[in-house]
Amino acid sequence: MSSQAVSATVAVAAFALGVINLWYSVLRPWWRNRIAQPDARLELLAYETRHGWDQDERVVVANHGPGTMKDLEARVFDDNGDDYTDRVGVLWPKLPAPALHPGQTLHLKLTPSLGDTRPGRLLVRWRDGRRNVQEREFWLSYHRVT
Repeated sequence: MSSQAVSATVAVAAFALGVINLWYSVLRPWWRNRIAQPDARLELLAYETRHGWDQDERVVVANHGPGTMKDLEARVFDDNGDDYTDRVGVLWPKLPAPALHPGQTLHLKLTPSLGDTRPGRLLVRWRDGRRNVQEREFWLSYHRVT
């Protein structure tokens, strides 16, 4: 093998190693930091007032990802699949929420009437660093907080 062939082979190997290093040390972490990781749960909150104990039902949406959730919309459905969203009061901010940063939570206070069934699922739509609107569905179960 000639010295020119060895030089070319070493140059190609160095270039390939540089591309792999660029991918793993720069592009991959940058891409992962754009993604938001939502989570949701249904809380039954019991608290004491001066008139006695009271109870609230809340859906809590949290962002665990490194990315920010922008233009966040949440729709609550009952066990039968009927839309429950018009009976949801947002404690902060109004929906659609402009941004939900990593570590922040959004509390949706439910005000069901006697004829309503319990909330069964939550549909969350948001934008993050990816191109399209992201969507995720959560099945809700109670988490008691006192």
